[in-house]
Amino acid sequence: MDDARFVSLRLPQVDDRARYAAAYWPLTAGNLVRRHGLRAPPAHGYAAAVRISPRLRERWHALYDSRDLDDPPYLYNQGVGTLLYSRLFADLGINFRHVRHALHRTEHACPRRYAQADRQTLQCRVSGLSRLDRGKALVELHTAIRRPREEGGELLAGVTDSFVILALPERATGALPEVGRQQMLAVLRPGRGREVGCEPAAERREARFDAPADIGRRYGRVAGDSNPVHTSRAFSALFGIERPFMQGLCLRNAVVRALAGFGLPLDRLSMSFTSPALVGQAFAIVAEGPRFTVLDAAAAPVALGDVG
Repeated sequence: MDDARFVSLRLPQVDDRARYAAAYWPLTAGNLVRRHGLRAPPAHGYAAAVRISPRLRERWHALYDSRDLDDPPYLYNQGVGTLLYSRLFADLGINFRHVRHALHRTEHACPRRYAQADRQTLQCRVSGLSRLDRGKALVELHTAIRRPREEGGELLAGVTDSFVILALPERATGALPEVGRQQMLAVLRPGRGREVGCEPAAERREARFDAPADIGRRYGRVAGDSNPVHTSRAFSALFGIERPFMQGLCLRNAVVRALAGFGLPLDRLSMSFTSPALVGQAFAIVAEGPRFTVLDAAAAPVALGDVG
């Protein structure tokens, strides 16, 4: 998309806690109380600059205990990305209570160059909107991560997140293109349904990720996403979920840490979220070749995907 199609915003960095909170909480509160619906996406996207400070990098490494690794491609820029996503959800008229994170994809031009870029520009837009079935829609948001224009504007990575929107009136989805069920299963279950009988057995590797009760709050401090559904039992009940659950991208970054530790390539990551990752337990991240599964304490899968 041409730069002219993005509205340029000056947004606070997550390090500046007071200014960031002043930008984040009005957007989040509005997205939790607004009347739920679905409007046509805006013709424009939003763009904003990101500055990743050494202190912020250190906080990410402390959260994921990864000081021994050489620059895993974490979403260090997510503080600004959270504000951009929140604006797009507001434009669409969606209430967060009816949003479920379904799929995340990242494609890096070079994971190392991306991870080491301290200054970036994010260009975020609605890239897809379709009907699943009665009362449900799939919203796709895409973010191009670039070096600043004065540094050449090189594309560093592309990030796509797909969200299932529930409880929509029929009139809100009737005119949307429909996603077939088989296509939907293929989108939301990467790695499933492939023929594996003729493939050689892959080495099985496993890492543990502890998600204590305060993980949602701790992740919010480095990534900006402090939505109370991830920190408060009362708010998670609004989602019909018994206790707070991890941010999808918190789990994504835990997977990146584990796979980087295994020495797997991270040029491309595709990950679907199969059920909420409830806090207060330990998760196993199991990789067999390029495919991985995240299992909760009861050995039930909460996410799966592959890398390349």
